[in-house]
Amino acid sequence: MSNIRYICLSDMHFGQHDSILTNLRTNLSGIDLSKPSPAMVALCNGLRDMIKANDKQDTPPTLILAGDILEIALTPMNNASAAFEQFIRHILPKEEENLFDKIVFIPGNHDHHMWELARETQYVEHLKEVPPDSLLTPPWHDSRMFEKEDKKPLPRGYYLSNLIHRAEYLKNFEVSVAYPNFGLYNNDRCAIFHHGHFVEEIYHLMSDLARMFFPDKKQPSATVGDIEAENFAWIDFFWSAMGRSGKVGPLIENIYISLSVEKARDKLLKNLTRGLIRKHGFWWLRLMRKPLEFILQKTADAIVTRERSKGGGKALSDEAEQGLKKYLTGPVLAQMTHEIGRDPRDVTFIFGHTHKPCETQYQLSGYPRTLVNVYNTGGWVVEKTTTAPIYGAAAVLLDDDLNVTSLRLYNEGKYEVQVKEVSGGAPGALTQHVRELVKKTAPTWNEFSRVAAEEIGKHKKYLGKRIRQMENL
Repeated sequence: MSNIRYICLSDMHFGQHDSILTNLRTNLSGIDLSKPSPAMVALCNGLRDMIKANDKQDTPPTLILAGDILEIALTPMNNASAAFEQFIRHILPKEEENLFDKIVFIPGNHDHHMWELARETQYVEHLKEVPPDSLLTPPWHDSRMFEKEDKKPLPRGYYLSNLIHRAEYLKNFEVSVAYPNFGLYNNDRCAIFHHGHFVEEIYHLMSDLARMFFPDKKQPSATVGDIEAENFAWIDFFWSAMGRSGKVGPLIENIYISLSVEKARDKLLKNLTRGLIRKHGFWWLRLMRKPLEFILQKTADAIVTRERSKGGGKALSDEAEQGLKKYLTGPVLAQMTHEIGRDPRDVTFIFGHTHKPCETQYQLSGYPRTLVNVYNTGGWVVEKTTTAPIYGAAAVLLDDDLNVTSLRLYNEGKYEVQVKEVSGGAPGALTQHVRELVKKTAPTWNEFSRVAAEEIGKHKKYLGKRIRQMENL
């Protein structure tokens, strides 16, 4: 029997107002973290029931959290942590604390700082092992893709582990952190997990600027470590620190909403331009008002039109498809080949970030079969006030043989749990098994679908309310 061995979730954005996994007050006046989100409770109930209905196995499943789990770009750390803690208490309740054997956390752009905490803690521990008279090695910026017994283990998730340990019964439960890629390899088959932000050009901004300033300098092929080393400060500052910026932090989410509302965005940018002119008072700056507004408008457009904001009928835009292919045929292929010494026959790439779940294949040079299976885990954030069927959430499941299937939990407007896989032929053993598990636990999943539909409706109303407030400022 093809048992569930790994469960991957992403883009939960705990603490963010627009995440259905963050609890709203009944009068839609804000978030209420004294209670768990109904959608989060229903999700945990469904996953727990499905795991318990799974055939008995020696090792419980591993939970892989593929980034943007804690929303620390737009909300304070304590809010994100409180919502994450509620999730842990429900997915690992005291009476069933052994439901998962461990958590592997792969930070995304919105919780990138979790990687900084983990790698810097590991580096400090490394310094203790270096003899006093020896030269110190530079800090590293990435982890191994594949864990090996003869190598250093993945960094410990210092912050997340200690957060989990606040529950006395989970004192021995640990979180490992991998970044930016985490891989599983078994019998010539490979599954690679990545949050997905390096698929977009905006997260390579510092590397691109360096090439613009020094176009004649020959650039070597970038490894994942090179990409992160060049761009980590930009990612951590803009996408993972804003919500922690003191009293300014709570304003950041309002600015973020304003950028996505044309009327509010225009007013915000005009206010910023006037503020710069008033502050500096240079006569030539007044002449530059219109060009400055134009530059700020283009910058705002680049932020607003990132991949997760693009609706339409495609799960990935043309630009994102090109970015995905470039990342897979470049840094991912190089890291995979370097670490395992040869190319596996079957490769599956699993990512989130876009908030649009999908199951597809790409023909890529350099891979033995040329075809690479690609799964997206979607996300749990309400992006628009209208129904957008392209958005939704999925859990990607794997068995010991690294067969893969997607538990499509919902798409907006279609609240029905489905099981999907990439191949167009007969469903594989894992897909058939998971479909049977969903049938066995149908009452729990039906309740999840009802709650998800209700919570998405509430969050859309709440988003509309805040947009109107921004328009009237």
